Amino acid sequence: MAKFILEVSDEYIRKQAEPERAAASIDDKTSGVDALSALFDVIAFKHVRDEIDKGTTEFNVSIDDMDDDKERGIFNGTVSRCGMLCVIKQANENMKKDEGKQE
Repeated sequence: MAKFILEVSDEYIRKQAEPERAAASIDDKTSGVDALSALFDVIAFKHVRDEIDKGTTEFNVSIDDMDDDKERGIFNGTVSRCGMLCVIKQANENMKKDEGKQE
């Protein structure tokens, strides 16, 4: 089984959980989808923030925890993005190695 470990600071989570952050990202040119996405993000981060305040520091999620196709779709999209973060991290590490060889 593969595991993706994302480390996120409490400060980042707290900033993202502020309703003002969503409001600031919405203007008269923002589509309804973008506005809902901003609200979705604040709700998600607020939930995580509240759990952190209770002492939780790890959140384990599996596709087996998802009960319907909509939840599994969110899970699959998130895993895809985590995979891309792994690709980006590896590419950055390889570039740094190559830069070190050239010096």
